[in-house]
Amino acid sequence: MIKKDKALLIFLPSYQNNHESYYKVLTEVVFNEKNVTLLAYSNDCNLKSNNNLRVICPKKNEGISQFTLRNIKYFIKADLVVLEELYKVSFLIPLIIVAFGSKTLLSIHNVNKWLKRDGIIKKNFVKEKVIDLIMKNISGLIVISLSLRDYIYENKLYDKKVYYVPFSDTRYIEKNDDFKSKKEITFTIPGTVNTERRDYISFLKATLLLIEKNGNDQNIRLVLLGKKVKTGREENELIDKINKIKENTVKFWENYIDTKTFENEILNSNYLIGNININYEENLIKEIYGQSKETGALFLMLKYRTLTLFPKEYKSNALYDCFMIKYENSPDGIYNTMKEIIANKFEIENQKSNFQKHDKIVDTEIELLNNTFK
Repeated sequence: MIKKDKALLIFLPSYQNNHESYYKVLTEVVFNEKNVTLLAYSNDCNLKSNNNLRVICPKKNEGISQFTLRNIKYFIKADLVVLEELYKVSFLIPLIIVAFGSKTLLSIHNVNKWLKRDGIIKKNFVKEKVIDLIMKNISGLIVISLSLRDYIYENKLYDKKVYYVPFSDTRYIEKNDDFKSKKEITFTIPGTVNTERRDYISFLKATLLLIEKNGNDQNIRLVLLGKKVKTGREENELIDKINKIKENTVKFWENYIDTKTFENEILNSNYLIGNININYEENLIKEIYGQSKETGALFLMLKYRTLTLFPKEYKSNALYDCFMIKYENSPDGIYNTMKEIIANKFEIENQKSNFQKHDKIVDTEIELLNNTFK
């Protein structure tokens, strides 16, 4: 067993508020009994220091290089450094990695950005060289899903160790007895409502078809669990039309949802929906959801033990597939899938052993990561 006085440094040079669940997994689940220092380059950090965790944030108007140099002693003392994916690179960060790379694991969320940048080198030569330098000097990677690790190994993109740490805490949360007895079937799409990332029209059209054919006898609800950020006229017209036929069939929010409301809605959902657009591009880098990039719906599926609908094009690890219902990505295909679900009401209890397998994999990865301390 590793002694508690071994020192871990978690360095977040590009702090992301929407990644806080991942930071908590690292500090509260993976390394919860270690001497951890977390350098968070953010003036809006919600993580707090405790007995095992020291959280350090920048001073007012302090640049990333100044912040890093001021805390260089923690890099020197650390037995292991976990570096969060870089979104902006200062001149100092690559030098830090060269100096301490032998004890550094880089945590990445976008695989192609780091390992498969096809044809991009001509666009930004300096950035390519920085990425090459970082990848050459680190001792390994951490990825947020088994699917991402499969993609790396199957495509032979990296020949050092790749560890798996879920983006969110996947320890089981039991649904209450009231949920088990309710008759209404609820389908929930978690995340901000943004048509650039997800396809809502097909699900709204399928829901409309179900309501039109069955009216008040169709006891379903479609929950858009996130603030409406970007919707088109067609989506809004479909929502209005559905709710006029049967009131409150589609539930939505105009403002951001607090954590308690979000969790209550998930706990009261029979099925989640990962209606993501599979292909995603950022800064000329093409990512593929389920292979090189992951969606938050996957981690909600694991945490809340809830069967989740994904498009058939979404490729994932075989263990994850056990918890998924795949659909043809068209209004008719989705209608047929939802109709079958309503008729048969697939039960998550049948997958308990597979969720236990996933729990054991996570436990093994935690042990392996802790054993990287020298």
